[in-house]
Amino acid sequence: MREMTPGRRLAYAILKPVMKLLFGLIWSTCRVVRIEGEEHVNQVSADGKPFIPCYWHQHHFFTGAQALRDMYNIVVKQRISPVSTSDGPTGPLHVFKIGDILLSQFTQAPLLPLSYAASRAWYLKSWDRFIIPKPFARIVITIGTPLTVPKGLLAEDLEPYRLQMQNSLRALTDSATKMLQSDAKHV
Repeated sequence: MREMTPGRRLAYAILKPVMKLLFGLIWSTCRVVRIEGEEHVNQVSADGKPFIPCYWHQHHFFTGAQALRDMYNIVVKQRISPVSTSDGPTGPLHVFKIGDILLSQFTQAPLLPLSYAASRAWYLKSWDRFIIPKPFARIVITIGTPLTVPKGLLAEDLEPYRLQMQNSLRALTDSATKMLQSDAKHV
C-alpha cells in the first residue's frame, strides 16, 4: 500500500472536488431517454423499508466481515438503503459476489439489480472497464426484479441466488445496450 505523503494528501484533497465537479457537469448534460422496470423500484420502496440497489462496479459513475457487519447496521438499525457494486472492488468483471446475497439474507432487505448504458462513453483501462458517459450522451436505465434471500439457508444453498443476481445484472446491461441501439436506428 502506498504511503499517504503530505503531497499525495494535498493532491487528493484538490483532485477529489475537481473530479466530483467534472463528473457532475458531464452527468448534467446527459439525457435519460428511457427507464425500463421502474415498477420494481416502486414495489420495493412502497413500504418505506430499505432495499439494496446492486450494480456492476463499472457503472459506479451514476451513484469483509467488518464491512458486512457495518452494512447490516446501516440496513437494519438505521433503515438506510446502501448501494453496492456487486463485482467490486477488485473483480472479476461481472461476477456477482456473495456479500450482497448474505446481506439480503441477514437483513431481509430485497436486492434490486440496476444497470445502464450510454450512447457515447469513455471506457477506462481498468479491471472493471469503468464507464464515464461523454457529454450529451443518451442514457437508458434498466431495473430488474427484486430478490430477497430467505433466512436459514446454508452457505451451499446461496449459490443459486448469487447466479440469479449475476444473470439478472448481465441481462439488464445487455438490454440497456440493445434499447439504445434500437432507439438510435429510429432517430
